[in-house]
Amino acid sequence: MRKLITLKPLEPYFFGGERTFGGYGENNSKLAGSYFIRSLNTPAQTALFGVLRYLGIQEKQADYALKEKDKDNIGAASFNLLQVPSDGKIGRILRISPLYLMDNDGDMYVPAPFDHNTDKKNNHIYAPYLDYSSARQTVGCGDSVQERIFPKAFKAKNGLCFAWMRLKDGAIRAEDDIFRPVARPHVDKQKVIQSGAEQEKGFVKREYKIMPDFCFAFIAEVEKGFTCRAQEPQVVYMGQKKSAFAATIGDFSDDEMKETDATLKTLLRLRHDGFPAAKPLADHVFVYLQSDAYLGEKTIDQLYNCCSFAMALPKEHRIFTTNYEAGGNHLRRYRKGEQLLRFLRAGSVFWARKESIVQFRAEIDNAHRQMAGFNHIVTGEE
Repeated sequence: MRKLITLKPLEPYFFGGERTFGGYGENNSKLAGSYFIRSLNTPAQTALFGVLRYLGIQEKQADYALKEKDKDNIGAASFNLLQVPSDGKIGRILRISPLYLMDNDGDMYVPAPFDHNTDKKNNHIYAPYLDYSSARQTVGCGDSVQERIFPKAFKAKNGLCFAWMRLKDGAIRAEDDIFRPVARPHVDKQKVIQSGAEQEKGFVKREYKIMPDFCFAFIAEVEKGFTCRAQEPQVVYMGQKKSAFAATIGDFSDDEMKETDATLKTLLRLRHDGFPAAKPLADHVFVYLQSDAYLGEKTIDQLYNCCSFAMALPKEHRIFTTNYEAGGNHLRRYRKGEQLLRFLRAGSVFWARKESIVQFRAEIDNAHRQMAGFNHIVTGEE
C-alpha cells in the first residue's frame, strides 16, 4: 500500500549544503571570507525517509532507543546510503518516491527538465529543444573521442532551467516564484588573534526559505501493517536549527500512483513531439532524472559515454551518520560523515544512444538507493 506525506513549513527553514564561510573580520579585511550563506530550497531524500520513520514511531523513548514493535515497523537503524541492510529492508518501509511540490490546489510539481528553452516567448510552458545538430566528433575526458549532438537554439547565456513543472499541463514555475528568501543575521563577537593582533570577528547572515503557497510531498510504499501517528497534522522538525513543518499522511492508491507516473511520461513524450524519429535523435532514447542520483564507485563520465548529449549538473552532499554506540547521548549520537558524496542533480536530461541504453540503466539503477527515492529516471521508451 502507499501513503502520501505532505510537509508544510511553519516557519522559515534552512537546509544546509556543502558550505564554508568566514567572518568579515578575518585576514584584516572586512570583506574577507564568504559570510553570507543560503539555504537549499529542498530537503534531501534521506531527510524525507527520516520523517517517515519518525512518523512511524509509536512510543518515543527518552534515550532514543526503539521498542521491538517500532523496530519491526520502521527498522532498527536509519537509512544509510552507503550500507545495504542485510535483508534489503527497513522495517515495513519498502521505498519512497522522489520529492514533489504540491500547491494549495493539490497539483503536483516535479523538477523542470534542464532542456526547457527559457529563451522562447511562451517560456511558461515546458518547451524542450527539438532541433539538434548532426553528430560531431568531440574530445572528452582522457582524450577520448565521442560523437555528440547539440541543440541549435541553446544559448549559453541563458544557462540551465532551474524551475518546477506542473504535471497536469507542463506549466513552469521559476524557483524564485516558489521559494521566498528570508535573511537573518547572526552576530559573532568572539575575539581571535591574527598576525599578533587581536581581531573581532563579525557576523554571518543566513538566508532562510519559506513557501507561502506550496508544501513538500512524497509517496511512500509500505507493507500492510505499517502504522503511523500522523492521521492528523503534527509537527516534525527538519534542517539546521530544526525548523518546524506540519506533517500529514494519507492513503494514495495504486491507480493514483500509476496516473502520476503516466502523466509525467506522457507530458515528456508530447512536449518532445512524440520523441521524433528524425535524425539525429532517431537512434536515441530521452532520459529525465526525476531525483538526485548517486553513482557510487562509478563516475559521471561512464554515464556520459552512453549519451550523445547531456544537460546535467553535479551537486555535493556530506551525509550524516548515526553513532549508535553513543546511546542516549544526543550530542554524540550524530556526527558528520567522513565522505563527501557527489550526485547528479534532479532535472538532468540525456539523449542516450539506443545501443547503450542497457548500459546507461546499469550505471544508474540501484535498488538500495532507489529505496530512498534517489536515482529515479523516466525514459522515452514505450
